[in-house]
Amino acid sequence: VYFEYAPIYTNYSYTLEDVENVDTYTDLLKWNDFLGEKGRLMLWTYETNFHHFLYQFNNFATFREQLATYAENNVDYIFSQGASLTNQPCFQEMRLFVESQLMWDINKNYAELVNEFMYAFYKDAAPEMLEYYNLIKMRYEQMEILYGHEFSTIYSDIGSKQIWTPCVVNAISGIFERAYAKIEHYKTEDPAMYTKLYERMKEVEITLMYTKLSFYHGDYSQETINQLVDDFNYYTSKFGILVVRENGATLQGMFDAYKK
Repeated sequence: VYFEYAPIYTNYSYTLEDVENVDTYTDLLKWNDFLGEKGRLMLWTYETNFHHFLYQFNNFATFREQLATYAENNVDYIFSQGASLTNQPCFQEMRLFVESQLMWDINKNYAELVNEFMYAFYKDAAPEMLEYYNLIKMRYEQMEILYGHEFSTIYSDIGSKQIWTPCVVNAISGIFERAYAKIEHYKTEDPAMYTKLYERMKEVEITLMYTKLSFYHGDYSQETINQLVDDFNYYTSKFGILVVRENGATLQGMFDAYKK
Protein backbone atom coordinates (compact mmCIF):
# COMPACT_ATOMS: atom_id res chain seq x y z
CA VAL A 1 0.00 0.00 0.00
CA TYR A 2 1.32 3.44 -0.97
CA PHE A 3 0.22 6.73 0.54
CA GLU A 4 1.24 10.10 -0.91
CA TYR A 5 2.27 12.65 1.69
CA ALA A 6 2.48 16.36 0.71
CA PRO A 7 3.52 18.48 3.71
CA ILE A 8 2.90 21.88 2.13
CA TYR A 9 3.72 23.96 5.22
CA THR A 10 7.19 22.57 5.87
CA ASN A 11 9.85 25.11 6.81
CA TYR A 12 12.82 24.21 4.63
CA SER A 13 15.49 25.98 6.65
CA TYR A 14 15.02 23.53 9.52
CA THR A 15 15.27 19.78 9.87
CA LEU A 16 12.02 17.85 10.20
CA GLU A 17 12.82 17.09 13.82
CA ASP A 18 13.07 20.78 14.69
CA VAL A 19 10.20 22.40 16.59
CA GLU A 20 9.54 24.59 13.53
CA ASN A 21 8.40 21.44 11.69
CA VAL A 22 6.62 19.68 14.52
CA ASP A 23 3.38 19.25 12.55
CA THR A 24 5.12 17.88 9.46
CA TYR A 25 7.21 15.44 11.50
CA THR A 26 4.34 14.33 13.73
CA ASP A 27 2.13 13.63 10.72
CA LEU A 28 4.95 11.70 9.06
CA LEU A 29 5.35 9.46 12.10
CA LYS A 30 1.60 8.91 12.38
CA TRP A 31 1.21 7.94 8.73
CA ASN A 32 4.20 5.64 8.91
CA ASP A 33 2.75 3.93 11.98
CA PHE A 34 -0.71 3.69 10.40
CA LEU A 35 0.60 2.04 7.22
CA GLY A 36 2.64 -0.52 9.13
CA GLU A 37 5.37 -2.77 7.79
CA LYS A 38 3.66 -3.38 4.43
CA GLY A 39 2.93 0.27 3.70
CA ARG A 40 5.20 2.74 1.95
CA LEU A 41 5.09 6.49 1.61
CA MET A 42 5.45 8.61 -1.51
CA LEU A 43 6.54 12.18 -0.84
CA TRP A 44 5.37 15.28 -2.70
CA THR A 45 7.74 18.03 -1.63
CA TYR A 46 8.69 21.46 -2.96
CA GLU A 47 11.77 23.33 -4.12
CA THR A 48 10.56 26.77 -5.07
CA ASN A 49 8.81 29.77 -3.59
CA PHE A 50 5.53 30.12 -5.48
CA HIS A 51 5.29 33.86 -4.82
CA HIS A 52 8.84 34.64 -5.93
CA PHE A 53 10.09 32.48 -8.80
CA LEU A 54 13.09 34.75 -9.41
CA TYR A 55 14.64 34.36 -5.95
CA GLN A 56 16.52 31.43 -4.48
CA PHE A 57 14.55 28.91 -2.42
CA ASN A 58 16.44 28.37 0.81
CA ASN A 59 16.47 24.60 1.32
CA PHE A 60 20.23 24.30 0.72
CA ALA A 61 21.24 23.55 4.30
CA THR A 62 18.53 21.01 5.09
CA PHE A 63 17.70 19.10 1.92
CA ARG A 64 19.94 16.16 2.78
CA GLU A 65 18.82 16.01 6.42
CA GLN A 66 15.13 16.13 5.52
CA LEU A 67 15.67 13.50 2.84
CA ALA A 68 17.38 11.20 5.36
CA THR A 69 14.50 11.55 7.82
CA TYR A 70 11.96 10.71 5.14
CA ALA A 71 14.00 7.67 4.08
CA GLU A 72 14.11 6.46 7.70
CA ASN A 73 10.33 6.61 7.77
CA ASN A 74 9.56 4.42 4.77
CA VAL A 75 9.54 7.08 2.05
CA ASP A 76 10.94 5.48 -1.09
CA TYR A 77 9.54 7.76 -3.82
CA ILE A 78 9.98 11.54 -4.01
CA PHE A 79 8.42 14.10 -6.32
CA SER A 80 9.99 17.51 -5.78
CA GLN A 81 7.85 20.24 -7.35
CA GLY A 82 9.33 23.42 -8.75
CA ALA A 83 7.80 26.04 -11.01
CA SER A 84 5.91 24.06 -13.62
CA LEU A 85 5.22 26.74 -16.26
CA THR A 86 8.51 28.63 -16.26
CA ASN A 87 12.22 28.16 -15.82
CA GLN A 88 13.98 29.93 -12.95
CA PRO A 89 17.33 31.73 -12.57
CA CYS A 90 18.02 29.95 -9.31
CA PHE A 91 20.86 27.44 -9.81
CA GLN A 92 18.34 24.93 -11.14
CA GLU A 93 21.01 22.83 -12.85
CA MET A 94 22.94 22.65 -9.59
CA ARG A 95 19.84 21.59 -7.69
CA LEU A 96 19.15 18.81 -10.18
CA PHE A 97 22.70 17.51 -9.89
CA VAL A 98 23.01 17.71 -6.12
CA GLU A 99 19.56 16.44 -5.25
CA SER A 100 19.67 13.52 -7.69
CA GLN A 101 23.07 12.51 -6.32
CA LEU A 102 21.70 12.52 -2.77
CA MET A 103 18.63 10.52 -3.75
CA TRP A 104 20.96 7.76 -4.95
CA ASP A 105 23.35 8.06 -2.01
CA ILE A 106 22.15 9.86 1.10
CA ASN A 107 25.63 9.65 2.64
CA LYS A 108 27.08 12.17 0.21
CA ASN A 109 27.82 15.69 1.43
CA TYR A 110 25.63 18.52 0.09
CA ALA A 111 28.34 21.20 0.25
CA GLU A 112 30.89 18.96 -1.47
CA LEU A 113 28.42 18.23 -4.27
CA VAL A 114 27.74 21.94 -4.71
CA ASN A 115 31.47 22.59 -4.93
CA GLU A 116 31.89 19.79 -7.49
CA PHE A 117 29.10 21.18 -9.62
CA MET A 118 30.28 24.79 -9.50
CA TYR A 119 33.79 23.96 -10.70
CA ALA A 120 32.51 21.73 -13.50
CA PHE A 121 29.77 24.13 -14.65
CA TYR A 122 31.33 27.59 -14.20
CA LYS A 123 35.01 26.63 -14.45
CA ASP A 124 37.23 29.72 -13.86
CA ALA A 125 34.32 31.66 -12.38
CA ALA A 126 33.45 28.93 -9.86
CA PRO A 127 34.89 30.77 -6.81
CA GLU A 128 32.73 33.79 -7.55
CA MET A 129 29.59 31.77 -8.18
CA LEU A 130 30.19 29.93 -4.93
CA GLU A 131 30.59 33.30 -3.23
CA TYR A 132 27.22 34.39 -4.64
CA TYR A 133 25.58 31.14 -3.52
CA ASN A 134 27.00 31.50 0.00
CA LEU A 135 26.04 35.18 0.22
CA ILE A 136 22.41 34.30 -0.50
CA LYS A 137 22.38 31.62 2.19
CA MET A 138 24.03 33.97 4.68
CA ARG A 139 21.56 36.76 3.90
CA TYR A 140 18.54 34.59 4.63
CA GLU A 141 20.16 33.46 7.89
CA GLN A 142 20.86 37.08 8.85
CA MET A 143 17.26 38.09 8.23
CA GLU A 144 15.89 35.26 10.34
CA ILE A 145 18.19 36.23 13.22
CA LEU A 146 17.62 39.99 12.95
CA TYR A 147 13.88 40.05 12.37
CA GLY A 148 12.63 36.63 13.46
CA HIS A 149 10.93 36.06 10.13
CA GLU A 150 11.05 32.79 8.29
CA PHE A 151 12.20 32.78 4.69
CA SER A 152 12.04 29.11 3.81
CA THR A 153 8.43 28.13 3.26
CA ILE A 154 6.95 28.01 -0.21
CA TYR A 155 5.12 31.32 0.35
CA SER A 156 7.68 33.35 2.33
CA ASP A 157 8.32 36.94 1.29
CA ILE A 158 11.82 36.40 -0.10
CA GLY A 159 11.45 39.12 -2.73
CA SER A 160 11.46 41.94 -0.20
CA LYS A 161 13.47 45.17 -0.46
CA GLN A 162 14.26 44.64 3.21
CA ILE A 163 16.35 41.61 2.24
CA TRP A 164 17.89 42.91 -0.97
CA THR A 165 19.24 46.22 0.31
CA PRO A 166 21.52 48.47 -1.77
CA CYS A 167 24.53 47.09 0.12
CA VAL A 168 23.60 43.50 -0.72
CA VAL A 169 22.80 44.36 -4.34
CA ASN A 170 26.14 46.16 -4.76
CA ALA A 171 27.97 43.18 -3.25
CA ILE A 172 26.30 40.81 -5.70
CA SER A 173 27.06 43.15 -8.60
CA GLY A 174 30.73 43.08 -7.64
CA ILE A 175 30.71 39.30 -7.55
CA PHE A 176 29.35 39.07 -11.08
CA GLU A 177 31.81 41.66 -12.37
CA ARG A 178 34.69 39.56 -11.04
CA ALA A 179 33.12 36.37 -12.40
CA TYR A 180 32.91 37.77 -15.93
CA ALA A 181 36.49 39.00 -15.69
CA LYS A 182 37.62 35.45 -14.82
CA ILE A 183 36.33 34.06 -18.12
CA GLU A 184 37.53 36.93 -20.32
CA HIS A 185 40.53 34.96 -21.59
CA TYR A 186 38.20 32.46 -23.29
CA LYS A 187 37.13 35.15 -25.76
CA THR A 188 40.29 34.52 -27.76
CA GLU A 189 41.34 31.09 -26.48
CA ASP A 190 37.98 29.32 -26.85
CA PRO A 191 35.10 31.56 -28.03
CA ALA A 192 32.53 28.76 -27.78
CA MET A 193 33.47 28.13 -24.16
CA TYR A 194 33.30 31.85 -23.43
CA THR A 195 29.76 32.08 -24.79
CA LYS A 196 28.66 29.00 -22.85
CA LEU A 197 30.03 30.27 -19.52
CA TYR A 198 28.84 33.83 -20.12
CA GLU A 199 25.28 32.72 -20.79
CA ARG A 200 25.25 30.36 -17.82
CA MET A 201 26.12 33.26 -15.55
CA LYS A 202 23.71 35.63 -17.30
CA GLU A 203 20.87 33.24 -16.56
CA VAL A 204 21.59 33.35 -12.83
CA GLU A 205 22.16 37.13 -12.96
CA ILE A 206 18.52 37.66 -14.01
CA THR A 207 17.65 37.80 -10.30
CA LEU A 208 20.03 40.73 -9.86
CA MET A 209 18.63 42.51 -12.93
CA TYR A 210 15.10 42.07 -11.62
CA THR A 211 16.04 43.39 -8.18
CA LYS A 212 17.75 46.48 -9.57
CA LEU A 213 14.82 47.30 -11.84
CA SER A 214 12.16 46.56 -9.21
CA PHE A 215 13.65 48.50 -6.31
CA TYR A 216 16.49 50.74 -7.45
CA HIS A 217 15.84 51.88 -11.01
CA GLY A 218 16.09 55.50 -9.83
CA ASP A 219 19.66 54.97 -8.66
CA TYR A 220 21.17 54.29 -12.09
CA SER A 221 21.85 56.37 -15.17
CA GLN A 222 19.32 56.23 -18.00
CA GLU A 223 21.90 54.48 -20.17
CA THR A 224 22.37 51.78 -17.53
CA ILE A 225 18.60 51.35 -17.11
CA ASN A 226 18.10 51.00 -20.86
CA GLN A 227 20.75 48.28 -20.99
CA LEU A 228 19.30 46.51 -17.94
CA VAL A 229 15.81 46.45 -19.46
CA ASP A 230 17.12 45.17 -22.79
CA ASP A 231 19.20 42.47 -21.09
CA PHE A 232 16.30 41.46 -18.84
CA ASN A 233 13.92 41.10 -21.78
CA TYR A 234 16.45 39.23 -23.89
CA TYR A 235 17.67 36.74 -21.32
CA THR A 236 14.31 35.98 -19.70
CA SER A 237 13.02 35.15 -23.18
CA LYS A 238 16.13 33.17 -24.12
CA PHE A 239 16.00 31.00 -21.00
CA GLY A 240 12.23 30.57 -20.83
CA ILE A 241 11.83 32.53 -17.61
CA LEU A 242 8.27 33.72 -18.14
CA VAL A 243 6.48 34.80 -14.96
CA VAL A 244 7.38 36.30 -11.61
CA ARG A 245 5.10 34.07 -9.52
CA GLU A 246 2.44 31.39 -9.76
CA ASN A 247 -0.47 32.81 -11.80
CA GLY A 248 1.49 36.07 -11.99
CA ALA A 249 2.21 38.67 -14.62
CA THR A 250 4.46 37.92 -17.57
CA LEU A 251 8.02 39.21 -17.33
CA GLN A 252 8.32 40.29 -20.96
CA GLY A 253 8.01 44.06 -21.15
CA MET A 254 7.51 44.41 -17.39
CA PHE A 255 10.06 47.23 -17.15
CA ASP A 256 9.78 48.75 -20.63
CA ALA A 257 8.28 51.96 -19.22
CA TYR A 258 11.63 52.73 -17.58
CA LYS A 259 13.34 53.09 -20.96
CA LYS A 260 13.80 56.42 -22.67
